[in-house]
Amino acid sequence: MDRLDAKAIKTYKEIILILDQCIDDYLFVMDLDKDTYFISPHAMKRFNIPSYEFSDSLPAHKKFVYKDDLEMLLSDMNKMVSGKKSFHNLQYRWIGKDGIPIWINCRSKSIKDRDGNVKYIIGCINEIGKRQVADNDSGLLGEMSFKNLIYPIHEDITSGFYFKN
Repeated sequence: MDRLDAKAIKTYKEIILILDQCIDDYLFVMDLDKDTYFISPHAMKRFNIPSYEFSDSLPAHKKFVYKDDLEMLLSDMNKMVSGKKSFHNLQYRWIGKDGIPIWINCRSKSIKDRDGNVKYIIGCINEIGKRQVADNDSGLLGEMSFKNLIYPIHEDITSGFYFKN
């Protein structure tokens, strides 16, 4: 899996589009030859990114990566691009649509061409500051999951309600 061709990358982008509404994480591919960045389209709803596909990829990160984290990210990405490292696992912040920093974890792998040059960087971004959906120890839903469960109820619940098994 260290080498993929343009056809495989096109297929990967199609898979990202298919899975876009099925996963909470954000899959991405960075094409170094074309200098383009392609990410799950639903990332546009959450982050201050220009589009789900944009060019000038590394410099464009200056617009949506939290300024205090930018140097660390660019340093690590430059090591990936140069081939000094092949795997990226970094926690840092992106700017949300509301201008507030959002903690993410980005993991990616470099993909080389037949000559051994890094051609693509493929990976996944997930939010690490999100509220927990459920508690594995107690088995109970978290606050937001519980609210999502009861909000669809259209009846007047001022007098109370119960769940029937």
